[in-house]
Amino acid sequence: MPAYRVLEDGFHDGVYRTPGGEHDPVITKKKLMPCPDWLEYVVNVTDAQKLIDDDSKKNRQEKQSASALKRMKDSIGEGIKTL
Repeated sequence: MPAYRVLEDGFHDGVYRTPGGEHDPVITKKKLMPCPDWLEYVVNVTDAQKLIDDDSKKNRQEKQSASALKRMKDSIGEGIKTL
């Protein structure tokens, strides 16, 4: 299943789409021939899902790191208060 990046804002197929928006990428059952001007072929969905999973994993790791840092700051602050 191919995935396409939205290139321009507008109503396409009855859905308002924006680059990087909620309805981007557009995933179809078959490769579009010819590809509309408002879309750009990116990858097959299997490859796209791997990219999404990698990005989600990176975001999750960043959130965990930020949370751990906050806990450390809080514990240091509590230690200072007890002195």
